[in-house]
Amino acid sequence: MNILTKIDAIRWLPEVSNQITELLAFKFAFEQKEFHLPPNAPQLHQVHGTKVIDLIDILHASEQPLQKADGLFTTDPAKKIFVKTADCLPIVLIDNQQTHAMVIHAGWRGLTAGIIQNGLNIFKKNGIEMKTIFALMGPCISEKNFEIGPEVAHAFIEASFSKNTFDNYLTISKGKCGKWHASLQLAASLVFLDNEIPPEQIYADQRCTFADNNLNSFRREKDKRGNNYTWAEL
Repeated sequence: MNILTKIDAIRWLPEVSNQITELLAFKFAFEQKEFHLPPNAPQLHQVHGTKVIDLIDILHASEQPLQKADGLFTTDPAKKIFVKTADCLPIVLIDNQQTHAMVIHAGWRGLTAGIIQNGLNIFKKNGIEMKTIFALMGPCISEKNFEIGPEVAHAFIEASFSKNTFDNYLTISKGKCGKWHASLQLAASLVFLDNEIPPEQIYADQRCTFADNNLNSFRREKDKRGNNYTWAEL
């Protein structure tokens, strides 16, 4: 199966709805408003980086300042994990036995620097086969509305999304007046496919945070914006 056929086989959806949630029987949600955090909910200081940490590390450092990371991994069914986004790509990763779960905040910096691969490597270290992983991508800024300069476009081309580096060119398109556009979801999809996650187990909520006024967007609202929340629990 060539890369275009695999991409086409991904479940590109207008919205990852409650029906999809029930079908998969996983406890997760992409919230466009602040949800009520459980008491002592584990939180991260998100920095657009590549670090993914284990929930245990946060619990052991509960009296310390928030840890700088953009992904959180858990095997604890008693805890809900979450990340905040406002145009960046939120991701939920969970195995089909519902014993290991992860949430990731993937901005273009973290995405091109390898945060998804770092997260998948944690699953591998825990003995989880990639063919058992479900990858769920939440709403983010669309390629049409994600205008970037040539330096960011170059970062997408040089990233390690796929062993076939030519595939990286699928993630960007030429814009106007020296600008480019990039697809965060397509870039993430290349990483999932390169790790042999079956395309039918990859879901993409195609709502655009910039275009949908029901979602929070940094590019649209700047400092006045709120956050979108993505959470998961086992």
